[in-house]
Amino acid sequence: MAATPHINSLLAQAPDPPPELERKPLVQNLHSFAWISDKIAGVAEGKTPGWWWWAFLPSVAVMSLAL
Repeated sequence: MAATPHINSLLAQAPDPPPELERKPLVQNLHSFAWISDKIAGVAEGKTPGWWWWAFLPSVAVMSLAL
C-alpha cells in the first residue's frame, strides 16, 4: 500500500492565489458588524421627520376623496 503524503506538506506546496482572487475585507475602516447593523436599523427605527408628515397628511386626504 502506498503511503499518502501528509496534508500539511500538501498545503505547504500550494501556490499563492493570483492577486485578482484575493478577498477584500467585508467591513472596511475596522467597523464591527454591530455598528453596520445600528446604522442600517437607525433609518427605520428613528423618529419620523416633520417634512414626512407634511407630505403624508395631504396625500391621505386626496386618497380619501378617491374612495
